[in-house]
Amino acid sequence: PAGIANPSEGEIWETSPLAQETVAGLAQILNSKSGAMLVVDYGYGQTRTGDSFQAVSRHQFADPPADPCESDLTAHVDFAALITAARQQGARAYLSGSQKNMLCELGINERAEKLIKANPEKAAAIKTDLERLIDQSQMGELFKTMTIYGVPDFAPFETAASLSQINEISHGFFGRRGGCSGGEFSSLNVSFATTDNRDNVERNRAIAM
Repeated sequence: PAGIANPSEGEIWETSPLAQETVAGLAQILNSKSGAMLVVDYGYGQTRTGDSFQAVSRHQFADPPADPCESDLTAHVDFAALITAARQQGARAYLSGSQKNMLCELGINERAEKLIKANPEKAAAIKTDLERLIDQSQMGELFKTMTIYGVPDFAPFETAASLSQINEISHGFFGRRGGCSGGEFSSLNVSFATTDNRDNVERNRAIAM
């Protein structure tokens, strides 16, 4: 698979075609509605090999085939595959950080301090819960966030009032809005002479032209 170079014999690669199909469908909806979505789950930032498939029953690990319908079956998410699925539909998609980063940016530490101040008798429990959510050895780094933005199938062309008064001239200008690139290239970057993702540039050119 893409992203795995020279795997060793016997290595396990987990994939979920249904997850990729679902994300592709959601990306199409976001494109048509100009929506956005945030996904938080545990998994890999890059496609990799490994056996993460497991079963959990009553908060304990269990044998997956032992009790059908009695355990939750789970595996790590391949975020890179889902991002590719969304981008293939023209949506903007990227891994936006770890759960720790997201929660800290949203002010979880400050929120915990306020809760402790209002409920000093629960201070130990609040600190334990906070640590579980953002500590690197627990959920903080294992859980990641993926952001997907819908992109319309047309560039948001703008017109100049002075030129619009001349019937013989049809014109339009596109700027940075309406594309699928992120970061410093957000969002309608059409230049290959940058370090922007080539797939994004090709999609942006298709939108603009």
